[in-house]
Amino acid sequence: FFCSGAIAIAAVSEVQPPLALLLPSLHNSTESNCSSGPFLGSILKRSSSITPAMASFDVVTALSDLTGEERDTVGLFLCLVSCLPLALIYRCFLFKQAPAVKHVYFCVTGLGLLFTWLGWEILHVVIPSLLVYASLCIFAPSRLLSLAMFTLPMVHLLWGFVSISADGYHLGWMAPAAINIQALFALTMDVSDNRIPVEKRSADQKKLALRQVPGFLEFIGFKFSPWIVIIGPLVNFKEYDNFVHNTHLKDFDTKKFSLFSETLRSTLQSLFESLIGAAIMFTGDALLPNSFFISEAFAEYSWPSRYTLLWVNFVVEISKYICAWKVMEAASCISTLGYSGSDKTGPKFELCRQVYMWAIAFPTSFAHCCVNFNCATHRFVKRYVFKRLVFLGNIHVSMVLSMVYIAIWHGTHFGYFWAFVFCETFGIAVEAMWIPIVQNITGIQTLASLPAHMRIPLHFLCMVYSFLGLGYGFTGMTFLNSRDTLLIIGRVHYYFHAVGLVLIGLYFIVPARLKVSPVPAEKKKE
Repeated sequence: FFCSGAIAIAAVSEVQPPLALLLPSLHNSTESNCSSGPFLGSILKRSSSITPAMASFDVVTALSDLTGEERDTVGLFLCLVSCLPLALIYRCFLFKQAPAVKHVYFCVTGLGLLFTWLGWEILHVVIPSLLVYASLCIFAPSRLLSLAMFTLPMVHLLWGFVSISADGYHLGWMAPAAINIQALFALTMDVSDNRIPVEKRSADQKKLALRQVPGFLEFIGFKFSPWIVIIGPLVNFKEYDNFVHNTHLKDFDTKKFSLFSETLRSTLQSLFESLIGAAIMFTGDALLPNSFFISEAFAEYSWPSRYTLLWVNFVVEISKYICAWKVMEAASCISTLGYSGSDKTGPKFELCRQVYMWAIAFPTSFAHCCVNFNCATHRFVKRYVFKRLVFLGNIHVSMVLSMVYIAIWHGTHFGYFWAFVFCETFGIAVEAMWIPIVQNITGIQTLASLPAHMRIPLHFLCMVYSFLGLGYGFTGMTFLNSRDTLLIIGRVHYYFHAVGLVLIGLYFIVPARLKVSPVPAEKKKE
């Protein structure tokens, strides 16, 4: 971890990597060193193909050529791994320092990592941030200003999607820029919420509203913190401010628990889950490449096998997100940014939790899987999009528009709309229609209330149907374009939508008394 941090610092300071100085000797000695083994020989041969000009360009490019991976992938990997020692340095030396020192540290390290990864493309993130901050300082906060400060960066991001990622998803400045849009929009909304009378504010608005625009040092520390700006998760300014002043730890019971041991436990858990994700990712990519699903070989399998293979593809694809997110979760645990309070079971580090891996591995419903994946984005959309559309007077319209926003925020590809609008929204809606009916017919309110001999088989059935829906919907996230997505979905007979439409038709036949949820309103809200 410390070596990766040193590499990042060397790249930021544009220090010529030692590899460039060794290239002539490596080139001359490649043949003789090949006898030392096929692995070392292949590495030396690969390194000898790198010219001094390429190596002196930046470390990320040199490592990209060494490993054969795309430059953006290597850059993101270095940024993620470097966040761990940076969090450790903060925890050991800066944890009790003045907030101003912390702001400077976060800004310098975050921008340094971004520059290592993106080079001067970092301006796609920095300039919109400074423009929005200047607008907040010059103009009076209002809903119109918030909408404008959301629309302009969003148009800039969509331009990037159309011009750069037209043929598929590409890592690059658009990934941190997408996180940047959410952070800026949340900040402008939190500032404008202060104009609403306290008695008319929602619980989130009372908690997160800002009395004034943050100072410039506070803003850049929040906006360019390495645990936020790289790939998220999104943290509100009020939460960041509590973290900087260490007030988020005021309810931590130091008599019963050790802060060191609890952060260590949460960090190791996140890193362990990240390793599991990495193992699944590399194994799946090797055994089941995406090209297999658009080949005739996939079509020749029986229909149960095709359904199962789609679920396996979902597991492989989602493991890529888990691998990256869990590293960032570990860094947030080390720095204590992820601390979210305590309950009866002890301290929780869930503020920066992006995915609940075991909840997705053992789901109880389709909606259960959806809400436990990309948690920060769902939380943002719930606070700043879904609840703000209450004036429409229709919860279903608000939900559809929220999902459309999520799809556009991810990109302009058909696959995102397929996953979020046509599958996730559709599946959650059908499930919500039938859950009260099933509860009334069977008399079962929750799986947890059943004895083990009944709970385990029913939980398994819930897992199977959830996995079938997830594999079906996530196909769009994997292949993005409409041709490949619809080709694969056609080979599994559009089963998710076919079954869903049948259930919708049967719903109107069911007696009205069975459609009323037997679960009390208080318990349902919980």
